[in-house]
Amino acid sequence: MLLTVFTSEYLRRVRTKAFVLTTLLAPIALAGVMGAAIAAIYFSVESESARERRVAVLDESGEILPVLEARENETYRLRSAPNSIDAAKQAVVDGDVDVLLVLPRELAEPGGPPDVSVYVKDKQSITAEQALRAFLLDVVRDVRLAEYELPAEVMETVNARLKLTTVAVTESGAEEEGSAAGSVAVGLGVGVVMLMVMWIYGALVMQTTMEEKTSRMAEILVSSVRPFELLLGKIVAVGGMAATQLAVWLAMLMAFGVLVAGVLPAEDLVEIGLAAPAEQAGGPVALPAIRFDVVVVVLVMLPLGYLINASLFGALGAMYESPQEAQVAVTIAMTPMIAAILMVQTVGLAPNSALVAFGSYFPFTAPIMLPTRMLVADMAAWQVLVSIVLCASSALAIVWLAGRVFRGSLLIYGKKLAPKEIWTILRAD
Repeated sequence: MLLTVFTSEYLRRVRTKAFVLTTLLAPIALAGVMGAAIAAIYFSVESESARERRVAVLDESGEILPVLEARENETYRLRSAPNSIDAAKQAVVDGDVDVLLVLPRELAEPGGPPDVSVYVKDKQSITAEQALRAFLLDVVRDVRLAEYELPAEVMETVNARLKLTTVAVTESGAEEEGSAAGSVAVGLGVGVVMLMVMWIYGALVMQTTMEEKTSRMAEILVSSVRPFELLLGKIVAVGGMAATQLAVWLAMLMAFGVLVAGVLPAEDLVEIGLAAPAEQAGGPVALPAIRFDVVVVVLVMLPLGYLINASLFGALGAMYESPQEAQVAVTIAMTPMIAAILMVQTVGLAPNSALVAFGSYFPFTAPIMLPTRMLVADMAAWQVLVSIVLCASSALAIVWLAGRVFRGSLLIYGKKLAPKEIWTILRAD
């Protein structure tokens, strides 16, 4: 009977025009928005980088300006600055120069304060500020080191960039590259996807339950199907519809990514921030390697987390007459998942703390916390298995309780269930 409910509900949903249009047009609309955003960023960066900036420098030490002039590039063109700072500021106001740098005398001295005043008429973009800071930093560093008259090979050693590669060694001797920050970033991404899936499709389960309760169709259905089977069938059917949509969206998103990578050169992707430079691979925020066990856990915990939260939404649909009335209860029901999103950063700071350990076992937060903790810490297989068993048993228990609430709500039509009435329904035989 459960299979019959699932098949009926699933086919009824995927055969609608709304489902087909949503499944096909949503990623196209998303791709269009992303494409427009990428194009806007790309052309903005291009125009910003091509813009020439006139820079006036007041160098009190007289040692930094000659080096700046020797390294003048296409972005920053040096202009002669008035002798007084007031006249130089007025030149900025009048538009004669775009940037005024005031370099104190101590800036050229080793150990001096790294304070530089930058005067502009219009605030610069983030890219322009970063480029100016990097340009000036290299010059100031070389001027300070020149005081020591170091050999060229020593200067090259000092200017060498440090590349830090984090390698975790497990008890079995296996090695895995990836930083804790990268693992937390992956866990946060997985958590956000889970939260969206549970919220969007859980709300659909609640809406379906409300509609059948209002139309009194559920009273006819429960005469031949147990409330538990009816509610579980609806939840699984909506989950199947979600899996179908997500699979289609993922395939279209991957095709869009391949298309973007083929159209835009790698250096352009780096310039607009959609890819990291080759020399920064494995840098301070290196993403962890794809692990089969973590992928399996995510694929197991996603439906379990959906089942838990969709059951709660189904129970709320039985308790209330409209989504507006259930808004506060929905927010409370989703609070643990939202808390898990906020706790993901704690996994990177203290993966074996009591709070993180509890979050990886608690059924309402484990779908997000467990995969993230597996990426950061070396968890034993039995710990992962215990968390999955707790989630699975909790999911079945919540579905059973939600089914009883759903059955009891059919007897009280036209009013919300009070907490006392819900407790009486749960205790009834």
